[in-house]
Amino acid sequence: MIWAPRTHMVTMGVTREIEGRALSEEEPRHKERPSRRRRITTRVLIGLAVIVGAGVWFDAGGPIGHGVEVGLTTGLVEKLGEKYPGHRLYGLDRSEHTLERNAASAAARNVTNIQWLRGDYFDVESWSQAVDAGRPGLIFSLHFHELIAAGEERFREALCRLKSALPGWSLLAFEQPRLPHSERASTSETLWLYAQSNILIHHLIGNGRILSREAWLDLGAQAGCRVADRPCNYLGYRAFLFQW
Repeated sequence: MIWAPRTHMVTMGVTREIEGRALSEEEPRHKERPSRRRRITTRVLIGLAVIVGAGVWFDAGGPIGHGVEVGLTTGLVEKLGEKYPGHRLYGLDRSEHTLERNAASAAARNVTNIQWLRGDYFDVESWSQAVDAGRPGLIFSLHFHELIAAGEERFREALCRLKSALPGWSLLAFEQPRLPHSERASTSETLWLYAQSNILIHHLIGNGRILSREAWLDLGAQAGCRVADRPCNYLGYRAFLFQW
């Protein structure tokens, strides 16, 4: 499998089109909490990028017919299920409450092609047994930087186990990589401050690690994966595709 060339162009169009709309829709509800509004807006935009990115594979009409979202805080898998009713999708999360909430959301949309899996992403053998490995598929998430908090070695080991459990699949990570200091002069102040605050927040809370672009690429290479990445054109986010 190779990176579909129209992923980048479609993602650019989607994010530019809905950026202003998302901000205006969130304004009345969260007028007194701009920081929360910014977080929601970012999730909306990057979330739509995930939908578009995953949709490129589903639209291709080839063997890709399954998808697993890891960490269900975005409602993305329900939206994909609604858009692609002929594909088998899975939602993986450790929280029973989160699974129930997303299942209710899917039911409200009359989406019936999603199977809900309660489990830990790193316990690959337990949840992958419930996934149809007969056709290639796509694992995607906005949360891999949080999983990295468990250690890069553990993340690499999970990739290796996925290669055995789900041959022919790929993993798509949407991340805001750490910016190198050599890019400080060429980076806008807004983007630089946002990126640095993201690093600091996750460091203080201890629930994630922000890696550089090179570190993400190296993680995949050490696990024996082919890795490609493309910009999402929003706040420095990039889409990393791990293929095996």
